[in-house]
Amino acid sequence: MARQRVGRLVRAALGRALRRRRRPRASRAVGPDPARDRREHGAAHLVPAAARARIGVGSREPAARPLRRLGADRRAARPVSRPDRGRALPRRDPGRARRRAASGRHRTAATAPRRLLEPRPVRTRGRGRTDDRGLHDPEPAARRLVVRQARDRAHDRDRTHPRPLPAAEIPQGNRLAGQRTTGGPDLERPHQTADRRRAVTEPESWDVLVLGGGSAGTSAAAAAAAAGARVAVIHDGPIGGLCILRGCMPTKAMLASSHALAATGRLRRFGVHLHGHAEPDFAAIMARKDAQVARFQRAKIRQVESAEYGWIEGRARWLPDGSLEVGTAEGSRRLTARRHVIATGSVTRPIAIEGMDRVPVLDSDDVMRLERLPQAVLVQGAGPIGLELAQFFAELGVRVLVVNRSPLLKRHDRDFGDTLHDALSSLETLAFAAPGHIVRLAPHPRGLEAIVQRREGNDPASDWERVRFEADFLLMATGRAPNVADLGLEHTGVRIDPATGRVQHDAHMRTDDERIYVAGDATGHTQILHVANAEGRVAGHNAAIEALGADPSARRTFDDRLPMQVIFTDPCFAEVGRCRADCEREGIPWIEASRRFPETGRAITMGVEHGLWRVIAHAETGAILGSQCLGPRADDLIHTIALAMAFGATAEDLVRLPWYHPTLSEVLLSIARDLCEQRG
Repeated sequence: MARQRVGRLVRAALGRALRRRRRPRASRAVGPDPARDRREHGAAHLVPAAARARIGVGSREPAARPLRRLGADRRAARPVSRPDRGRALPRRDPGRARRRAASGRHRTAATAPRRLLEPRPVRTRGRGRTDDRGLHDPEPAARRLVVRQARDRAHDRDRTHPRPLPAAEIPQGNRLAGQRTTGGPDLERPHQTADRRRAVTEPESWDVLVLGGGSAGTSAAAAAAAAGARVAVIHDGPIGGLCILRGCMPTKAMLASSHALAATGRLRRFGVHLHGHAEPDFAAIMARKDAQVARFQRAKIRQVESAEYGWIEGRARWLPDGSLEVGTAEGSRRLTARRHVIATGSVTRPIAIEGMDRVPVLDSDDVMRLERLPQAVLVQGAGPIGLELAQFFAELGVRVLVVNRSPLLKRHDRDFGDTLHDALSSLETLAFAAPGHIVRLAPHPRGLEAIVQRREGNDPASDWERVRFEADFLLMATGRAPNVADLGLEHTGVRIDPATGRVQHDAHMRTDDERIYVAGDATGHTQILHVANAEGRVAGHNAAIEALGADPSARRTFDDRLPMQVIFTDPCFAEVGRCRADCEREGIPWIEASRRFPETGRAITMGVEHGLWRVIAHAETGAILGSQCLGPRADDLIHTIALAMAFGATAEDLVRLPWYHPTLSEVLLSIARDLCEQRG
């Protein structure tokens, strides 16, 4: 009897398994949709409408769709519609319950348990911790000021997660119309739920107001809040700042792809044979960049959400009475503060060229939104932006001509400029007109035709020659200028140098108006992230000290004794401290020593063909004054010199250090020995 019963059970189970219709698994694709998102935002105002379709830049018309959660977590519950079932189920609720529900024979939507129909908390790092950054607040953020406090974070651990709003109820005021963003992921404000942060009525007066929420602005706000001031940031646009959204990080992601493709062409010299041909997938390259931008932005949003300062979305402008008028999605309002910090970043700075208004012209922001790989690009400018993007396109097989009025790395002697020129010119599709200039531009079926005047062979002593170059567009890479227009600075005592556009300030980052400080790219000085952060900390701290009436002796000064710059080409160029010209201008007695990487052991094993490392020291004391490095991993190697300079190390100190063999950094041992010999 028992044996027969077991047999019946087995046969029944097998029958159910054969009859069960397995539901096809939903797509596991999560996160941003780069192809769709690049269609949302078009090229900049410089691109004529007729040329956008030809060069592959998306439309400027924003898509009318609800805001999505930034970078959806793979374990996040997400409704997926089944037209044939007439109801919605969680997208990735693993296990037997989901499969049975999907088959239509288990439960209806009305009888399904709540755990199947409601979103689950998304697990983050740490045991038992949850996160609901994808849930939208029914109240538009522009109507509220939210202040994060310690007790709010304690409350987060015990709160329940609200249900997400239907798409029709998601507020559209969280994105400013016409805001220029990068082409891929949704770039949103910090998600603000009613129980995640304590909502308070916005006061009309603050201790410190920070204009701009980029790297310098958030650093200034954090420093001011740490000093005890009541602080708010007024920010217009997506969270992240230039570095994350359109600058440092996306360009490095793009260069990583192009460098990887270029490396396949050098495999044969290492005894490696590639069967087949490596080709670039431009859409995949841009999608990878977009995904990484979204990841970095999520980290920035988490930082802002956990900060101890307020956040106001809008554009601020000074009025004649000294107050600030802030334009938000809900209208305008007035705010006052004892002290202010300008940290509004920078904007691209084009130069005038004859015929430029009749051809497609892009800047570095627009390149982030390209949808198709161009065939040819004309680049104006040979600074970090111009050289990095020129090599990116050239390594993908695009014909590139770089035009610059002076030779490469003009601040340094010709050894570095010529070495970098030779290294980049080894790419078959990359050419230079440096020194040179664009005479005029004219429309062309491809995009534009340029008449370029340059020195024969790029030799400054040779005769001028004219060449024609056809390109899809002109990439304007002539630097950036402070973004201080339309701030109403005419109603303040802030002075701007008419020649350079720089905001005048002292070592405390205070402008000529004692109420206003400035930090970051808005100063017009060195536009580098770590400098912006340091200036922001100084400006925010000093503004808070004065706003609270504290002891003025507690004010800080900005230390710029270690200026540093890196150009992320291949080979990479990095410098720190003084160069030859600086020592001569300041009247400092100096000595120098250098080594070429192709003549050193580890570089030879790596197949390095171009590179030079130079160190400058004080002729009398031997103290390290600066260094310039062009070669593999120069961006990392230069920090060895920066550390030595920070602690006042001499050439003798470098000789006494142990240097592991074989490494690239042990080149410094030979350089330091040469410096010691010169000093006797």
